[in-house]
Amino acid sequence: LREKALFIDFVLFGALMIMSIYHFTIFYLRRHELSALYFAFLCLCISVRILCTGETSVKIFLPELSFELHAKLIYGFLYLAGIFFTMYLRSLFLNEYPKRAYYAHLFAFIPLVLIAMFTKPLFFTKTLDFFYLVTFSSFIFSVYSIVLGIIRKKEGIYSLVLGFLLLVVTYINDILYNK
Repeated sequence: LREKALFIDFVLFGALMIMSIYHFTIFYLRRHELSALYFAFLCLCISVRILCTGETSVKIFLPELSFELHAKLIYGFLYLAGIFFTMYLRSLFLNEYPKRAYYAHLFAFIPLVLIAMFTKPLFFTKTLDFFYLVTFSSFIFSVYSIVLGIIRKKEGIYSLVLGFLLLVVTYINDILYNK
């Protein structure tokens, strides 16, 4: 059973790393495609987090990894994913995602990353509920932006809706699994 869970973790890690490398390449070839850069970083953050959670694949390769550093990796990359998710959506919906909401979300996520980096797990693990609140708010503005995109007949909107729904289901699963 453990081997099966590890296999799934490694497949997800590999798939997300391939997506990340692909989107970094797109950005390298087309520097104006900031959405590709933000999505590449988002995939990278999620892939590293997958290695650090679940069956803790990272502990297989780094058995001497301290609990504190392990926790910092889990929380830090989760909070970084929030930043890149927000930046990615804003880059796709420049005219639909409200600028004030964008900066409010960034200014909420950035301190979370810093707290995870520079404090002890006893403190920063208590910030998870605030992260969920900010992420939920970001999802609300994302839905608002997507609805505006549908109304304005933005190109590729239906593909994005499908991907966004998958992300929301994954996010809800992550919350329920970690509670």
